[in-house]
Amino acid sequence: MAEELVTGFWWWFCTLIYGVAMIVALYRSPWKRLFAHRVLQHLFLGLTVLLIGLWQMRAGLSPGLTIHVLGATMAALIFGWELGLLCLSLVLAAMTVVGRESWQAFPINAFVTCMIPVLLSYGHHLLIRRLLPKNFFVYFLATVFLGIL
Repeated sequence: MAEELVTGFWWWFCTLIYGVAMIVALYRSPWKRLFAHRVLQHLFLGLTVLLIGLWQMRAGLSPGLTIHVLGATMAALIFGWELGLLCLSLVLAAMTVVGRESWQAFPINAFVTCMIPVLLSYGHHLLIRRLLPKNFFVYFLATVFLGIL
């Protein structure tokens, strides 16, 4: 992360936007359904651990730019944007705890690598669901495959 982004306007902007999104996500998350079904809990925690492993690999577009759209799309489509954002935030927190990311850049990293990909993937899903017929092949090809691109 560039040093000029860690301080100043962009740090405050990302902190504010990510903070508001996390408050809304925590408020709107389906906690009763998550705590009522053990399978859903195991799926949520398993996906979180899987994404921690994927993020350790540091796959990205260029050095310093590691955007994990596949994990964000997977989390958003399985759990919805609320729990998807929470899942990716836990993954980013784990990456920060082990020292792969810096604490000073946490809000910017959360905004860029968690919030934007989850909201774009979920928005794409809602758009496809509204415009095209409800069919497994439409979901798989249009939502999943094109959502990753």
